[in-house]
Amino acid sequence: MLSKDELRIGGSVFLVAFSIGLHLVGVAPILGVLNEVYADKGTAMIQMLQTIPYLTLILGSLLVGWFTHHISVKRLELISLLLIGALGLIPLFFVNFWVLFATRLLIGLGFGVISPLNNTIITVTLPPEKRAGFMGLHVVAMGIGAMSASLIGGFLASIHYRYFFLIYLMAFAAWFFVQFTMKNVTPQSGASKGSRGYGRQIWLLSACSFFHTILINAFSTNLGIYVLQNLKMGTGTAGAINTVNSILALLVGIFFAKISGFFGKYTIVFAIGAAAFGFGCTLAIPGIAGIVLTSASCGISLSCFQAGCMQRISVAVPPDEVAGAGGVFSVAGSIGGLIGPIVLGYAAALLGGNTPVHQFMAAFAGFAALFAVTLVLVRKETA
Repeated sequence: MLSKDELRIGGSVFLVAFSIGLHLVGVAPILGVLNEVYADKGTAMIQMLQTIPYLTLILGSLLVGWFTHHISVKRLELISLLLIGALGLIPLFFVNFWVLFATRLLIGLGFGVISPLNNTIITVTLPPEKRAGFMGLHVVAMGIGAMSASLIGGFLASIHYRYFFLIYLMAFAAWFFVQFTMKNVTPQSGASKGSRGYGRQIWLLSACSFFHTILINAFSTNLGIYVLQNLKMGTGTAGAINTVNSILALLVGIFFAKISGFFGKYTIVFAIGAAAFGFGCTLAIPGIAGIVLTSASCGISLSCFQAGCMQRISVAVPPDEVAGAGGVFSVAGSIGGLIGPIVLGYAAALLGGNTPVHQFMAAFAGFAALFAVTLVLVRKETA
């Protein structure tokens, strides 16, 4: 049974992670409409609305370690949630494109600061043996937040595209819960203030996140095209296949405590191996069966990798450095997300052409190599 304090922590972790899920969706469900409304801006500029938050997200992630030495974690969460909610809602009231562009640019700062803070709260308030379950809850809540934002936002946008931004009211709901139920959390210093000597493990995890993000993007950016061109099926099929990904990611989050208990220090290695297996399925198994297995495996990989890295970070540095280390990890993944399509495109071209199948080949080769490297590193660590 969870204590009252643990229930409050769990509620806070869930709602904050749910709000972070809004970043995963961005404005993707209404990009097509925005492309028509602001046709004079060009498609490239409209597509930037989805990716531009990464610029300030990286800045926020770099600063969060410094912030936690000067501002309480609770206050940082409250400020970030207000920033996300306010900037998310502003486009509801203004039609001007540059207002929308500016709010999308600045909202990344809120997401960049708040993303590592759940791990700090879990690390500071819970003993190590209980952290895995709450880290799994974090991953589950992000997935539920992203799916809810897509479904509810899509429904609201069907009435009027600007109503889509009402989904950011969720950030205010999280703000009220954190404000009135969460206690002030002050990480106890285990190192000198301002220290950035995170150690080899944090930098290795960050490098791993960089490559994992580049490679895992091969699935999401190519699914629709692969289903249309290779399977000769429509968007409904692509949506159903992507749902498999989301369901498996949620299940891994729910059972992460058991998964990490079973694999131990090899949890991240398992996550990478799952992705390699998945991309191999599409290459080896023809038809829809292969891509469904890829979808399931990528869902397992992404969820298990994120929770596994959070768990590692929580024990690799002193409590007062968890947010900063998580920020470095987040920056690495964000950069990987930004350059992923470019890297995969070039890799696919070298393999014969920039097609979904060749990108899947590049992802399979990359994950196989990453699996081998991480396996060797973990074996050396446990030797």
